[in-house]
Amino acid sequence: MEEHNIKPENKAAEEQISAGNGTTVNGEKKPENKWIRRLKRLIPGAAVVKFAREHWKLTCIVVAIAIGTAYAITKMVYNTATSFEIVRDERIDITPAEIRSIEEIGEWEFLSVNMEELVDTTKKGFFTGTSTLARIYKGTVRIGIDMHECKDGWLTTQGDTLRASLPAIKVLDKNFIDEANTRSFYEDGSWTGNDKERMYQKARRMMLQKGFSAQNRKKAEETARQQLTKFFRSFGYNNVELTFGK
Repeated sequence: MEEHNIKPENKAAEEQISAGNGTTVNGEKKPENKWIRRLKRLIPGAAVVKFAREHWKLTCIVVAIAIGTAYAITKMVYNTATSFEIVRDERIDITPAEIRSIEEIGEWEFLSVNMEELVDTTKKGFFTGTSTLARIYKGTVRIGIDMHECKDGWLTTQGDTLRASLPAIKVLDKNFIDEANTRSFYEDGSWTGNDKERMYQKARRMMLQKGFSAQNRKKAEETARQQLTKFFRSFGYNNVELTFGK
């Protein structure tokens, strides 16, 4: 049988075939095509992959350092952003309308003293002889301040400091005797309405002297400072300075 070898008709066809397998017709390696060389220059990652495969330990160290550095930078940026969010001014400026609302509170009681007083009196008449009357009076002395008595400009603020000039501590209810619970302890003779009114005023003076004593005024003022300081700090002011009238 005859063998038929198919050969390229010309040299140009032979070069096209040999260019496909990278060798010459005689089996020798032929230089790469210029387009292939350009393509490899555009893909440098191939060289990186080859280096990483040949030096894998060094590659692992470099990757670990890169990850650690990225984590540290991310954490630092996050913490910095968080600190800016936390630092903020919690103070609420008190407006003129709010000052008027505080004044509308009116009477602010800080101490109450329940009292009971026995008052007696006697009188002599030319025809009736000696008369005796003893009565027991009960009442509650309420001590505090009246916010309606605040003067203009009584409240000022500067930074985180609030200053308030408040009215004097006083008895809030002048008619503190409970007449419904007033009763006669002993009554002999004839007594008029004027006689009983004089006894009422005497009982009032005695109860006022005891109930509104210097000790009770001091106690009421201390309670006022505690409650009002807490009240004004709720607006966000750390320093509260209070003064009371005399």
